[in-house]
Amino acid sequence: MEPVKNPWFTTPEVDYVASTYDSGYQTAEYEKKPYFPFRYTGERDTSVSQTRHLLFLKPDLVLSLDFFLGSGKHRYDLYWHLNAPDAEIDESTQSIRTLRTDAAQLQLTPLMPEGLSTRKALGQMDPPLGWVPNEKRKIPTIVMTKNQDAPAVFVTALAPYRTIAPKVTAEEIVSDGNSWRGTIRKDDRVVTVFVSANSSAQPLEFPASDASPSLKGRAGMVIREGSRVDVSGLESLDFPGGQISAEKPASLRIEFSPPTAATGKILPGNFGATITNLGPEAVNLRINGKIRELPAGAKSELQEKSAGFFQRLLEWWR
Repeated sequence: MEPVKNPWFTTPEVDYVASTYDSGYQTAEYEKKPYFPFRYTGERDTSVSQTRHLLFLKPDLVLSLDFFLGSGKHRYDLYWHLNAPDAEIDESTQSIRTLRTDAAQLQLTPLMPEGLSTRKALGQMDPPLGWVPNEKRKIPTIVMTKNQDAPAVFVTALAPYRTIAPKVTAEEIVSDGNSWRGTIRKDDRVVTVFVSANSSAQPLEFPASDASPSLKGRAGMVIREGSRVDVSGLESLDFPGGQISAEKPASLRIEFSPPTAATGKILPGNFGATITNLGPEAVNLRINGKIRELPAGAKSELQEKSAGFFQRLLEWWR
């Protein structure tokens, strides 16, 4: 059996993987018997597929993005089985927090709560839900549900904590069902994420930040935190003074130079960048019109200077 060719990469700061289920759904009927109490009946409904993207933003934040693509109106359920004696739901935000007796807790925060309903099952008997089967131990199972026409999108932030639950929010959300972009804030941390539902390259555009220039191009997934940008499924990426394209979808890390001391921001047309190949194979990149082969794990330096930089700097000091 050939290994599944799912997009993935791992770095000291970020892990990413995505996978798709498209084999269809049937009706589950519960039968009161000791083993395999469910049987599946009816014709398989293959009108909807599910793709899950998992982003581990180290050390303490995981994003789960679930895209249901297809046609027709459906009920979509996500199940979260939590290893804890119980859990509570914040009705105002629909966030969930475990109620463990030790210091290890977990918070789940829905970042697209529109049209979402959330409920908890704890030791439910008919049908059985909220159990660790082999131990006959009750646990809270959280069920997130949406009823709507396809496509449907669930975005959930998972954050462990000890005593004080973190504040996790999302803003500047743009989603058409086939992609999602948003800026996630966890306490003082700010991360901007773009994800294409089926991992294929889609148009994307990021405004400039204090540590990173504006970005525009086509890719399957982008994570920007500070001056670091991680990209999967990249076809092209433009930024002031620079342009990168790949012969085939590539996974790259782009680290822009630190902000200039004068302005605290990267100036368009005057920056440095380090490009790292995160993929398992060599890729051919066109960087500012020049073709470079970048082996797996290798880095390439990009330096651009604009003619009017020192003049602008002098004007700023005046």
